[in-house]
Amino acid sequence: MPPPPELGDPSEVRPFMDPYGRAKTVRIGKWRWPPPKDDNDTSFLQFKLKQRRKHSQELNEVDGGVEWEEFEIPEQAPVTSTPVAKPVEQQLQRSPVKTPKPSVGSVGKLRISSEMKYKLEMVTANHSLRSTSKSNQRPPAPHIAPHHSPPGPAKLDTDRKLLLQQQLAGRWGSVESVEPRAVTKEDRSEVQQTNIVRSQQVERMEKAPMGGVRPPPPPVTPHQHPTPSRSSSFYSHSNMAPIQPVTRDVYDQSMFTISTSHSDAVDMEESSEFLGTVSDPVPIVPSPPEATPATKLHPPSTAAHFTYNRVAWKLNVRKEVFSPKETVSSPLVLHLLFCQIVNDCLHKQTPRINREERNEMLQLLERFGVTAANYQSDKHKASTKRAVVDMARHWLTYFARIFPITGGNHYPDVQMLAVSHLGIRLARQEGTHLRVIHTISLEEIADTMVSKGGGSLQLVLSSGERFPLYTPRARQLDAMLGAFTREAIGAANTTINRELHQARHEERTRPADHKGWQPDMRLITPVRDSPQQHQQPVVADDGKHSLLQFAMHHFRQSPEKFEMLKTPDGNISGSLKVVQGHKKGGDWTWKEQVDLVKYSPSPIAESLLKLDTELNQLAVECFECAMRYMGDLPTTPDLTEVKCVYTILMHCHKHEPLRDEVYSQLMKQTTSNKSESCQRGWRLLSIVAAYFTCSDTLRPFLLKYLETAAYDKRRAFHGTANVCLSNLRKTLRYGGRKNVPSVEEVTAVSAGRNSKRQLYRLPGGSETVINTKSTTVVQDVIQEMCALINVHEPMEMEEFSLYCIVEGDAFTMPLAREEYILDVTTELHKNQQVFYLIFCRSVWHFPLRLDCQLYVQVLFNQIAPDYLEGLLLVLPGEQLPQDVIYEVARLAALLHRAADMTHAPAMKETKFLLPKPALTQRDIKPAQWVQLVQSNWPAVQPLHSIQAKAQLLELLSKWPLFGSSFFAVKRGGDQQILALNRNGVHFLHLITHETLSSVPYSEVISTRKVRAESGTMYLELKCGNLFQQRVARLQTDQAHEITRLIRQYMSLHRQRLTVDH
Repeated sequence: MPPPPELGDPSEVRPFMDPYGRAKTVRIGKWRWPPPKDDNDTSFLQFKLKQRRKHSQELNEVDGGVEWEEFEIPEQAPVTSTPVAKPVEQQLQRSPVKTPKPSVGSVGKLRISSEMKYKLEMVTANHSLRSTSKSNQRPPAPHIAPHHSPPGPAKLDTDRKLLLQQQLAGRWGSVESVEPRAVTKEDRSEVQQTNIVRSQQVERMEKAPMGGVRPPPPPVTPHQHPTPSRSSSFYSHSNMAPIQPVTRDVYDQSMFTISTSHSDAVDMEESSEFLGTVSDPVPIVPSPPEATPATKLHPPSTAAHFTYNRVAWKLNVRKEVFSPKETVSSPLVLHLLFCQIVNDCLHKQTPRINREERNEMLQLLERFGVTAANYQSDKHKASTKRAVVDMARHWLTYFARIFPITGGNHYPDVQMLAVSHLGIRLARQEGTHLRVIHTISLEEIADTMVSKGGGSLQLVLSSGERFPLYTPRARQLDAMLGAFTREAIGAANTTINRELHQARHEERTRPADHKGWQPDMRLITPVRDSPQQHQQPVVADDGKHSLLQFAMHHFRQSPEKFEMLKTPDGNISGSLKVVQGHKKGGDWTWKEQVDLVKYSPSPIAESLLKLDTELNQLAVECFECAMRYMGDLPTTPDLTEVKCVYTILMHCHKHEPLRDEVYSQLMKQTTSNKSESCQRGWRLLSIVAAYFTCSDTLRPFLLKYLETAAYDKRRAFHGTANVCLSNLRKTLRYGGRKNVPSVEEVTAVSAGRNSKRQLYRLPGGSETVINTKSTTVVQDVIQEMCALINVHEPMEMEEFSLYCIVEGDAFTMPLAREEYILDVTTELHKNQQVFYLIFCRSVWHFPLRLDCQLYVQVLFNQIAPDYLEGLLLVLPGEQLPQDVIYEVARLAALLHRAADMTHAPAMKETKFLLPKPALTQRDIKPAQWVQLVQSNWPAVQPLHSIQAKAQLLELLSKWPLFGSSFFAVKRGGDQQILALNRNGVHFLHLITHETLSSVPYSEVISTRKVRAESGTMYLELKCGNLFQQRVARLQTDQAHEITRLIRQYMSLHRQRLTVDH
């Protein structure tokens, strides 16, 4: 008897199993499975008895042939029963030959006819994954005589017989025929449960009575997944999972497994009478192909490969990136982040953390007592963990998603792009860490555009600059940047607009008995609604530091009108009491408050801010000059646009309180200005922002005003506003311009030209042009020039300086890094002096690099004069050592080839290739020098000019005085040479260049410049330690340059010690 059905709806528990634990199948060929349900049947036994009676009645009927047909049973009960095919016309008798009972999970020996063999070969002959036969030819069908006793069973070959047994047992076949794929736990459980059902059914077949009429073969069912074990005692009938039909599209033909789970007898013998009238085999219907998952980033391999199965994987979940507004509030999340950061800093090297960041974190962990043994414990305070997480969130590339990119011509060295909550960073791999080359904040990104093929992404900044980036993950990068920029601006605009409308509504609906009050009004700047507000980065106006808020606090009329209540967070939220009597006939309205900071087409009668009488008149004059410059008032011969600019700059330079007044006036005149003068107002603001800072009170309001206008591409003058913002930030950092602009500069800025093409020179006479803006400082030019010679490390950039050489001056000084370029050039042009701006290396702390041709060219042209002057040579006893003689001869040959000469140097040429001390050597005659130089020429001649220069630098770099800066000084009445290099301060003999004394930078305490009454300049160098000190007094006209170089060397020395430790 089959096991009793389980209680409940079977379709809910096992949707692909019937109540008796048998697998449901699908329709294949002429079979339809499962059969329609019969509501009249109440049980499986009644259904089976009904089918037996129907079967016995149809056996007496005579039919010309046997045909597999469909049958339908009226649905009576929600019980799924087994299919019973229409029987044949003749009675099938069980074979009298007894066979031993097969064991559980196996099939007994079968005796089949030749026709059965033919039919099976028709089905399996061409199945490449099942059949072991290499022949695809179909065997001829044997002649079968009807109503004739079946002949003896034909013996199949061993392989096909084994295959047939496996098929009848419901197995896949050989192990080699199974697709090599990993079997999941669900697959194994499903197959094991299926095998349990088959084992139970075979047991029932063995116990079934041997007599009776045998039914036709069961329907063909879809194949099941194989498993090494046919049955398992661990699983039971009650915990079987649903078994679903599975199809595979990798097979050319469908694979059928003949199920014996519904047979009533074990010994089954196929006779010729049964198959005699079947004209065609059961049609093979190919299974529909399974939807194979496809991925563009990781396509499946088509080549033969090996794989692992049942591997114990270990997945580490990490926090990769923070979103712009994401916060950490959960104690568990905070603890996990804390453990991740500490583990990365203490246990392993990750390229996301550079050396400086790791050292800072280690110092913080040491201060809090966090070690590798206790960081996972719960003894650390939440404040400690939050301090660690906050520090890591400000690291460059730790919490960031990294994309592989190529920077193109803008950034050829860029290899990766890291997207974080702070912005995006362009980086490259250097050793064991990532070096950030360029940083772009999320607020600077105005738009992103992906190419049609999805292979490149173009970043459009709010300044108008475009950065093409090439990456195969351009679409993912675009989606992430879009989400981050939208989240950065947030939903603040919606909240602000809602509060604004609410405030205006309250003003209109204010009760009459509350005159003079504006209840609960929040002062904010209106923001236009736009459907594109989530597509372009716009600085969200959060209601803080708006121009209107500053006006309500500090404008002249505001304190007379309003009595304010300020909330702790800085918002003007609450009640604004209008002082009665200042306006007759009504109360002050919202419009009048906004008009305080809106464009005015007429001059003002008094200053906007509260100023005294004298400054009030100057403020009114500045406002009139601004209107004339903008075009709101006509200019006069005495007040041209340049004169107006000079007047404003002069007043602001002399009277510092006027700076806030002028800034307030220009913000007022560029707010809600629909006329053409608005553009010139922004240009005037850019000039003022390049010269003067503002007070700490106005600074947050001014920055917020400029940021809002600069980062919103919907505004007409966002580009000029971005220039104003950049100029103001430079002024806040470097102090602002010192000299008034030239007429040409004012005219150019007024016409919209913000940069000047300035010529810069390199050692050797090479020239380059750099666009120099009004706020460009020396540091900006040095960075630009260092990028040309492939120097990117900030510390290494400090070795280079920009010199201004004025024609007629004996000595020169490098320009200070915070000095404005146009301040220098404007003054020199005003004095009609001829000058050159030369970029060269002033400090030689880092080792020589020969990876850039321009770098080699610059250093060669800078070192060659010192070498030919003889400053690099050391002459013990005023004689050249023997080994130095051969090096000098080779250097002469390299110099000749570096000049792109192709012939051997002659006598006249050789004397220009040797240093001056070598020409005065009495032991070596000129002819001998020529012979020595020409002997080195064959090895040098094949070299390229740049290769010869590189070899010369490499050879000189081994000399002790290489990379030194030389100065003539008088020490104690003796003439000496002062040499400054990476090893310290050296005093050299005037002729032999032997070192007389040295002072390392670790012993240099201070330097001081002293000018005597006679005008002689002295340099006092204090050396030693805290217990013993000495002062060396040097007489030199280059005291300023020596002091600057010593300070520069000491700074690099301290930085290098910090990095090394």
